[in-house]
Amino acid sequence: MNPVRLFTAIELPEPLREQLADVQLALRALLGAPVAWTAPGNFHVTLQFLGEVQEADVPNLRRALLSVAIEPFTLHVAGVGTLPPRGPAAVITAELSGQTDVLERLVNAIQLATLPLGFTPERRTYHAHVTLARLRSPRRLRRELDAFPFRPLPPFLVAEFALFHSTLSASGSHYQSLARFALK
Repeated sequence: MNPVRLFTAIELPEPLREQLADVQLALRALLGAPVAWTAPGNFHVTLQFLGEVQEADVPNLRRALLSVAIEPFTLHVAGVGTLPPRGPAAVITAELSGQTDVLERLVNAIQLATLPLGFTPERRTYHAHVTLARLRSPRRLRRELDAFPFRPLPPFLVAEFALFHSTLSASGSHYQSLARFALK
């Protein structure tokens, strides 16, 4: 069997995707740098990157993710930032706030559920964001982003998360939802 590239994530509601696409347009005009912009259909909040997984192991992964028990919660996009947060930026992000404590509990619950299957938790501190773009060459953007006239976007309800299959190609990443898991 072939390995598949998987991750868990929160899908964004369509109105929010459209609003973030408008933010991207404004940022394009401001930055004018060689930037790889995320397709609005690919906007998501990554919870855990699982990497290459054998197709035969996907059913066990689905069963493990069914055990995640976290209540629904709300988030909102509060601003635009970068990764890393200091120094030359490699990624432009939409920064999330709201019930980020519950979001972190969800991330931890997913990592605990997948640990017995051999997936290791991320060592870095979890950073709640949506990737808007990747810079082809990292550069300092703090001054430009501090001047960016961002208005916080309305909150959205997180009532489920999904297991995604990621396919890399010359035209960019393509994501397909394999399963959805309701928060409870």
